[in-house]
Amino acid sequence: VMRRILDQNSDADRVEMVDGVKFWHGGAWALVLPDAVHPLIHVYAEAKTVARAENLLHKYSRHINKLRQAGK
Repeated sequence: VMRRILDQNSDADRVEMVDGVKFWHGGAWALVLPDAVHPLIHVYAEAKTVARAENLLHKYSRHINKLRQAGK
């Protein structure tokens, strides 16, 4: 999932791969982070407004769910 989400999200301004995959969109970002113990993926976002952060959370959560469904 991590490799595929990285390959399929080219609209980010910048991508960092330190603790997971962090996608920068202007001053806002979303971090897609696999859980170290459980078969989970966490998605965190930060932006100047709650609405923008929620949009990023929903965008990457939807994308992960699509990848998960495609893998079944």
